[in-house]
Amino acid sequence: MSHDYTKIPDVPYGAPVSITFSHVDVPTLIRRGLDPSTEEGHLRIRDLFLEALGMFEKNLPEPDKCIVDALLASQDIAHVRVAKSVPGKEGTDWATMLLNMYAAWGTKKGYEVTSHDGSRVTIRGPGACRRLRSEAGTHRLVRSSPHDPEGRRMTSFATVTIDDKEGSGVVRSYVLDPDQAVTDHHTEIRHTDAVLAGELDPFLVGNE
Repeated sequence: MSHDYTKIPDVPYGAPVSITFSHVDVPTLIRRGLDPSTEEGHLRIRDLFLEALGMFEKNLPEPDKCIVDALLASQDIAHVRVAKSVPGKEGTDWATMLLNMYAAWGTKKGYEVTSHDGSRVTIRGPGACRRLRSEAGTHRLVRSSPHDPEGRRMTSFATVTIDDKEGSGVVRSYVLDPDQAVTDHHTEIRHTDAVLAGELDPFLVGNE
């Protein structure tokens, strides 16, 4: 019997931890010095769940294995939303550029990519949500605007959310004029503007 697990959502931040398995001692995981009331603690506990469930999956009988498969499948779906932080064509253009960047990354990885209403994309593939989670936050663009009659250098901002989780701070600066260099503020890695063509892996290495 086949099951469609794509509609099962990720466990939201702030929700009570109520999942129990005969092979997984949930309270022990929570007592590892992690605070489930904070977002960081919540995400780390969720990761520990997934790691533990993945290890135990082969030994679990039905229907427990079905539940494990569903939880793991939820990590293979990333809902990426981009909201412009400045009005006008420049802000809209920057949001579109970011959506295209994530779509290109997913395509390069061989993932299934679906675009929705010009403000979000859904990427389905092994570990897609986990790998993109550090992308949540503010992305900054500096360039000579093609929308400005005088071609002035302008700065635009856009906010990226992954599965409705809000990141904090500036994730990355994309300076396309005159240097054409992209700086990631989490890893301090500098790359070229090939990043906008989907070359994100150098920044996502810590999310494997």
